Amino acid sequence: MHNNNSETSEVFHDTSSELVETNDWVHNDAPSSTAATTTNAANLVVQENAEMGKITIKVEEATVSLVHARSPYVHRRALWDELTTLGINVGAWVVASDFNVVTMATERKGGRSPCQLAVNEFIKFINNNALLDSINLGYKFSWCNKRLGDKRMLQKIDRILVNQQWIDIAAGWKSKILTRKFSDHLPVVGWLTTIPKTHKHSFQVQEDLDQT
Repeated sequence: MHNNNSETSEVFHDTSSELVETNDWVHNDAPSSTAATTTNAANLVVQENAEMGKITIKVEEATVSLVHARSPYVHRRALWDELTTLGINVGAWVVASDFNVVTMATERKGGRSPCQLAVNEFIKFINNNALLDSINLGYKFSWCNKRLGDKRMLQKIDRILVNQQWIDIAAGWKSKILTRKFSDHLPVVGWLTTIPKTHKHSFQVQEDLDQT
């Protein structure tokens, strides 16, 4: 477990030793300013929509969508709609990174209560696409405003959502919120703990979240 301080007191579970079993992983932490992908699959397809804050990578039967949702919830509606359209024709799907919204009041500590309309729209997007929050290890919150005292605010706005098809092909899938390095966001990482029996391929996805 982490040492007890202002950040690590938010830990609810931590098993760092599990993060060494495979090269197949998805994460949102990089010290650069651009998204990067590497893969050994021949049929890699990348679709990017910078205006929406979305990049989608398709490798064989797997689809990975990385998002950086905008702060005003009225702008996030268009992103939810575009992702929902994408989700109609995908198989195994993971949607990851900064959604800029919580799913319940307990995912925010400090500050004002979250906008319930924005929360409801995000939950509707998750439910309509049959997505599950796969994060069950690491810190409870993924973002901190870096302030102290009564001005300090923590939120879980970064997550890795997956559908049932992803769970079916991603053997032993786990995901975790790690210790903060460069950003006000904590790194979020997902990985396989066992090697799938068929259709084995290696891919890595990186996206910078170093926001000021």
